[in-house]
Amino acid sequence: LLWETENEGMAIAAERHYALLDTIIAAHGGVRPVEQGEGDSIVAAFVKASDALAAAVDIQLAFGAEAWPLERPLRVRIAVHTGEAQLRNEGNYFGPTIIRCARLRSVAHGGQTVISGATRDVITDRLVEPVTLRDLGAHRLKDLGRPEHVWQMCHPGLPSDFPALRSLNVLANNLPAELTTFVGRDTELAELQVLLSTRRLVTLVGAGGCGKTRLALHAAADAIDEHANGVWWIELASIAHADLVPTAVATVLGFREEAGKTLTETLADQLADQDILIVLDNCEHVLDACAHLSETLLTSAPNLRILATSREAVGVAGETAWHVPSLDAEKAAQLFVERATLVRPNFAPNTDDLSIVSRICDRLDGIPLAIELAAAWTRMMQLGQIAAALDDRFRLLTGGSRTAVPRQRTLESSVAWSHDLLEDRERMLLRRLSVFAGGFTLDAAESVCSDDRLDRYAVLDLLSRLADKSLVQVSHEEREAQYSLLETIRYFARERLVEAGESDSTRQRHLVCFLELAERAAPEIAGSDGPEWLARLEREHDNLRATLEWAEAEHEDEMLLRLCGALTLFWELRGHLSEGGRWFARALASDGAPSAVRARALWGAAHVALYGDDFETMMRRVPEALAMAESVGDRWTQARANNTLGYGQTVSDPTAARLALEQSIKLGREIGDDWAVADGLKRRCAIARKWAIP
Repeated sequence: LLWETENEGMAIAAERHYALLDTIIAAHGGVRPVEQGEGDSIVAAFVKASDALAAAVDIQLAFGAEAWPLERPLRVRIAVHTGEAQLRNEGNYFGPTIIRCARLRSVAHGGQTVISGATRDVITDRLVEPVTLRDLGAHRLKDLGRPEHVWQMCHPGLPSDFPALRSLNVLANNLPAELTTFVGRDTELAELQVLLSTRRLVTLVGAGGCGKTRLALHAAADAIDEHANGVWWIELASIAHADLVPTAVATVLGFREEAGKTLTETLADQLADQDILIVLDNCEHVLDACAHLSETLLTSAPNLRILATSREAVGVAGETAWHVPSLDAEKAAQLFVERATLVRPNFAPNTDDLSIVSRICDRLDGIPLAIELAAAWTRMMQLGQIAAALDDRFRLLTGGSRTAVPRQRTLESSVAWSHDLLEDRERMLLRRLSVFAGGFTLDAAESVCSDDRLDRYAVLDLLSRLADKSLVQVSHEEREAQYSLLETIRYFARERLVEAGESDSTRQRHLVCFLELAERAAPEIAGSDGPEWLARLEREHDNLRATLEWAEAEHEDEMLLRLCGALTLFWELRGHLSEGGRWFARALASDGAPSAVRARALWGAAHVALYGDDFETMMRRVPEALAMAESVGDRWTQARANNTLGYGQTVSDPTAARLALEQSIKLGREIGDDWAVADGLKRRCAIARKWAIP
């Protein structure tokens, strides 16, 4: 901003700025590496953390005392971080420590000095008065790694009151945390930063495993300061049908369907005045839906931008399709070494080893996923063995008249190679895990993947082994650890599941597992733990959708009805009304004898229709539910159906509504259905107040 308003003064100030920094850094024994593309920022390295902090103090004091030739003083933000600084060549550093320090600096304000937890631990006993440290708490930085405990350097001669740090804690977003460092994409991120500031729709295009998702995630984090209403991540890989794309977006943004509008129209209206970036990850299997939604939203919301990832362009006018390149040789080797160190902490390659690493990465075409899979095997194999195995594997798999593009063929080969190195039980678990949509918990994995050939108690150990080999991803963001498969690995494993003849049996166990979850949650939703159960069902929504699809495909009519009935309040309270209505219509389309299960599904269809303003469906399904419930002696459904009927008749016939609610309350008390009682009393009181009907 100062460059724009005071160009001439800034030229003088910039020269003085660098002179002050050089003098003070040198006075404290620090060195400045070769310029590394930092722009208007600099990097300084010190042997001791205390020297770095002393330099930071003197820099801030000097800048505060300087008579700047500007209308406003020039202020700098400083971050001090401690760690291993890797030397690429003379005077040129790289690696996680440098990146972490830059990310820490980016959340500070002009005139503020922030210190990482690692540095604070080192210098606590070496602080020199009057310098003190103020605890600013834990913050997520834009590198999306573990939270950083941040401290502020305070000095009586310097300002100490600053706004909240501009970390991911305070900026609107739902960007997921990452457990491993992001390597080798600085140039690409800089280019994407420019594109996202000038283009409305940017699509990262490339084969599965080329790094589209992680690159998009970091590009979104870099852009978060530019969007007042936040950056929002929409995961589409587990979406089975195109009509669920708007639902996925609305769920993340917290929007609900509006009466008389499609969900896409609701989104367009709600986002019309929003300055927001939406990231659509993994669009390739729902391209038409993504194109329609993107075009509608971009037309309706002038300040909205979309970043998408896909194996091909979305196909919207004005779209910029940006092809994700492979890692260059240096970055590929760096990625291999970092990932190998995770599984083998004492991994310290010498010059000969690095030559083999380069050969491995070259064989893998610089594809990040392929490199990570190969690096994971350093826990059990020497580098030479890995290189030899890849040479054999690739000669075998790239010969003949294969039609796949070389890039995709390389990735398939690397996944196949890692798969073939697994033990039999590890392969069995991996292919069975492919039935999960989205993520899964340990308990779900044990329920779905175990049988007489794979003991339930062996699943945890096997799952840990697969995670060690980068075939399973682990997240600890939730109270319970969540596991998942990368999309490319899931597709590969699913083919192996079909080949093994285990698809039907595993998917059936998946259906049973999530039907049990839904039926366990249904009575709890109205209780004190209701919000937790709703959140859990939302986390498992992709798996629930997969079970609904499987139950319908396999003509498991009763299980489909049970599942829909159990999800009634979830669909209502979480705003999935259109989706719920569609599933009830599909479940009730098949003929079936009168039963309590069918009666409850009829009530569920009526209840969801009521809250979706579909009164025609509601008034058709409620009498059917009541009649069937009475014929089979199901008083629970009678109580619920009378409640829904009372709601539906409130305006058209309040007297009849009161009678229906009275019946619901009476039956609810008799059978102990607190929901029917409480909801009925609430609605009856509303009728009494409005129409004076006692």
